[in-house]
Amino acid sequence: MNFPMHRFGLFMILGCGWLVLAQPSRAEDSTAVAGIDDTANVYHLGKVVEVRSTRPTFNPSQVGLNSRTMTISGAPTISSAVGTIPGVVVTTGSKGEAKMQIRGFTSQEVLVLYDGRPISLPYYGDLDLTTIPLSGVSEMTVVKGPVPSAYGANTLGGVLNLVSRRATGAPVAEATLSGGTENYNQVLVNHGARRGRLDYWVSFGRSQADGYRLSDDFPPVALEDGGRRDNADYLRYNVDGKINYTLPGGTLLSLSTGYFDADRHVPSGTNKAVYQYYPLWRRWYVDAGSDGNIGEKIYWRAKLYYDDNENRLQRYSDPIMVDSTLDFDSYHDGYDLGGNASATVTMTGRVTNIGGAAYRLDAVSMQDDIGEPWDNAKVTTGSVFDQFNIIASKNVLIDAGATFSWMSADSVDASGTAVDPYGGVTVSPWTMLSLRAAVGISTRFPAMNHLYSSTSGNPDLKPQRAVKYEFGYRVEPLPWLAVTQSVFRSDVDDLIDRQSKNDPYENLDEVTLKGFETGIMVSDYKGFTLFLNHAYLDAWQEPTDGSDDPRVRRYYAPRHKVDYLLSWRARFGLEIAHAGQFIGDRVNSYEEPMPDYYPANLKAAQSIGRHAKVFLSVRNLFDQDYEEESYYPMAGRTIIGGIEVRY
Repeated sequence: MNFPMHRFGLFMILGCGWLVLAQPSRAEDSTAVAGIDDTANVYHLGKVVEVRSTRPTFNPSQVGLNSRTMTISGAPTISSAVGTIPGVVVTTGSKGEAKMQIRGFTSQEVLVLYDGRPISLPYYGDLDLTTIPLSGVSEMTVVKGPVPSAYGANTLGGVLNLVSRRATGAPVAEATLSGGTENYNQVLVNHGARRGRLDYWVSFGRSQADGYRLSDDFPPVALEDGGRRDNADYLRYNVDGKINYTLPGGTLLSLSTGYFDADRHVPSGTNKAVYQYYPLWRRWYVDAGSDGNIGEKIYWRAKLYYDDNENRLQRYSDPIMVDSTLDFDSYHDGYDLGGNASATVTMTGRVTNIGGAAYRLDAVSMQDDIGEPWDNAKVTTGSVFDQFNIIASKNVLIDAGATFSWMSADSVDASGTAVDPYGGVTVSPWTMLSLRAAVGISTRFPAMNHLYSSTSGNPDLKPQRAVKYEFGYRVEPLPWLAVTQSVFRSDVDDLIDRQSKNDPYENLDEVTLKGFETGIMVSDYKGFTLFLNHAYLDAWQEPTDGSDDPRVRRYYAPRHKVDYLLSWRARFGLEIAHAGQFIGDRVNSYEEPMPDYYPANLKAAQSIGRHAKVFLSVRNLFDQDYEEESYYPMAGRTIIGGIEVRY
């Protein structure tokens, strides 16, 4: 395809914007950014909300994982790492995409950010988590309950924010080589260094497999005879880079870019012969950011970004997948362009205010099938927010704010606005006890497919809105032991849904999502670490007033989810970790009960000298036959081994 001229213009806009952001702030002369620990490889510009107070900050709604936790657990992908968080469920289904639910909210209702920029695809408004390389992520944060105002628009189902890595201390060079069953092989390379005021980070990844092996307990059917899963092979690779420069006045300039490409097949469901192939799944981005201080009271940051994606999906009725069995050949070419800016003002020793604004333009050119007309769609979304963090007393922290957001779609004349207030209070009456209560309203504007779909689009849709409540506590009776528990409820109005695939989208139903989560953490006690969590969810979708339709359960939202991780580290460099997950009491999209499942994993790693480590990982240790979504069996026992080298 020819490179559109408007995209060349976008490069010019981003470049000019970066030069504007590059003007020095009036901070004290320093080569280090205030408040940043130079020993941690975390890109601080990727964090959306940072609490700088030493006062209590416990929040059961926000759960974070750092790179070490993800490495210990043996999670090979972002999707498997996210799926270990209490209240979060990841499933793989008809398009081979890993989609997450947060406390019963679907992936289309969750805001996904990478270094603070939204990365959900424009048309469907969600994202296949397998397309995000795990090796470049330093930490992730999931916001499950009431969402702080600083996250902006479209936070109905919560937030997943991924933060990339940065070389802030000594130079880093890493390489991981691994291989496993079904010709799985992966190469990961990272390098970062700091040279005076300049630092950079470069990542490369490539992974390939002939698919995956089904469990020995899988019962063969007409469309799948067992053994290696049919039509499940893939090839993925990515290149990402970041360069940062700290000006004499303390202002940081940052420029990031990356490219992802995939070629993958999608296996058929075991109930219907549908064979799909992505000959094209390509994405690239550029992100220009800056931050700094104005005097001693104001910390500011801003960024501009452009994210381009192309995908082509071919669907066949025969596994041979030749032209004569091609059902359709669809193509999407889209991009999003946007930016955000915020300022944190220390008003007094006890009061901090953070305010800002964000804007995003989504555009898609799409063709449902070769030879059919091209459709073009554009949606703009914006928000402004203001939030206060108040130290009311020695043991009380209050945060409260509001977000005003708007959406406008061209050609279908659709628009909407929303005001989402938020408030929370954290109390620590004793050193060992913290209490947290929060309430907020979150909105999700209609996604582009809700408005523009040729079969189901409806420009008269209203935004989906949820009122969220949460209360929780954390008890630390011993330095190495912590117990947490929280109860939550979300009442959703104007849920967007449709009666069938050929019916228009409507604001059909109301949803009630409520439950509780309990966790126990033993932190490095005589070499042992334990995380044990149970999440209970009662999720119901109810018809609007006046309808005689019965209420139904939210599908693929399990009532019970148990996650655990037990690891042991020896003085001679051996580390062993066992992780497992139980999913119980759920229904599929046909409202039929589904079997419970329990995949367990084991990983062992041994250090060799100062710079190398060999590892062996076994996923689905007990070779269980299970389905995350009906008719799509998951991998049986998978063995992966490799070596990591770090200098």
